[in-house]
Amino acid sequence: MTHFSEKRKLMDYQSNWKEDLPKDKSLPLVQILLKGYGQVMMCSNATTGAYLFLAMLLVSYQIALLSLIGVFISSMTAYLLWARPFHVNSGLYGYNGAVLGIAWPWLFPLTPLSIIIFLVLSSLSSVILKFLTERSIRTRINLPVLTTPALILVWLVFFIIQIFPQFHELPGPDKIIVRYTTDFNSNLIALLGKEWTWNNVAWGLKIFQKHLLVFVLILCGVYKHSRISTMVILVSTLFTCLLVYLAGGLLALGMIDEYFYNAVPCAAALSGVLLVYNRSTIFLSLAAVVIVVGVVYLGIHFAPFPVFIAPFNLVILSLYFLVKQRILNRARGFYAVPTELIYNPETGLGWLQGEIFAKNFWEDVEKRWPKVNPS
Repeated sequence: MTHFSEKRKLMDYQSNWKEDLPKDKSLPLVQILLKGYGQVMMCSNATTGAYLFLAMLLVSYQIALLSLIGVFISSMTAYLLWARPFHVNSGLYGYNGAVLGIAWPWLFPLTPLSIIIFLVLSSLSSVILKFLTERSIRTRINLPVLTTPALILVWLVFFIIQIFPQFHELPGPDKIIVRYTTDFNSNLIALLGKEWTWNNVAWGLKIFQKHLLVFVLILCGVYKHSRISTMVILVSTLFTCLLVYLAGGLLALGMIDEYFYNAVPCAAALSGVLLVYNRSTIFLSLAAVVIVVGVVYLGIHFAPFPVFIAPFNLVILSLYFLVKQRILNRARGFYAVPTELIYNPETGLGWLQGEIFAKNFWEDVEKRWPKVNPS
């Protein structure tokens, strides 16, 4: 095969990987909403979102309902703001609404006042996201905004409650952290401290089976989007469990959810979605999991209120910034996927091979044989 037939093959491959990217054309509303769900696991895929919604239903119908409302309100607000169609179709605006809806029942009691605040914040998250995204696009680094709007708004609520205690229907930060760390896991923690009778073992297995089914549903959804992401999420989940167990034993595993929703999506983002998947990014994502687990652990024990999704945003943005600034450079295998091409690890690999490696290869060919005419 000649060099030029190889070039045509590379050009065909280059055109194929672009077919999966979200288009600017309008999509059905249901598909956009489900993509917002999928973004929770860094997957801009409606099928993944459907699996994730089913998983949320298993956890709690309140979480499923609120997250659905949050995705809808944030997506509709994005339309009213004339946000970029690519970002809306990718589910990036619904992403923050989904995160707020999933977290809200854990953080606050579902009173009329708290629900009204949730609806307002879901809309405001799109306003903040559009502002930060447009500002980021105009910069040279062009960092992804991720769930920074949701984090800012939830922390703002904590701050307001602390200053204005007349919001009596919402608990203050001290009460929130007690509820946040013990409510869901209190029975599990109590079980671990009791004698292991057959009834207790049966109850513990029931809780474990429910969590396992939720995880299997999420993993099946991610598999529909990317096999690489599925592998990364599976490995990072097991690695997170190991780190949490080493840090706090069985009692820490009782609060594993707080570590999961920071560490696992962080690993998925750094190993294939925001950075091109390779051996270097695998080690980077595992190092990120270690940092995230450490920050969450310190937050649980010392922060005056829940750290929420701060470790996820902080670690990803810091490492992505280092790659963009070439501190973690291409010579070490770190390639930042262009923002407009972020979709799944396979797309990032296609961009690297079809655009970067192919370009470098043919530049080298032209230097060696400058008189060769491909036509």
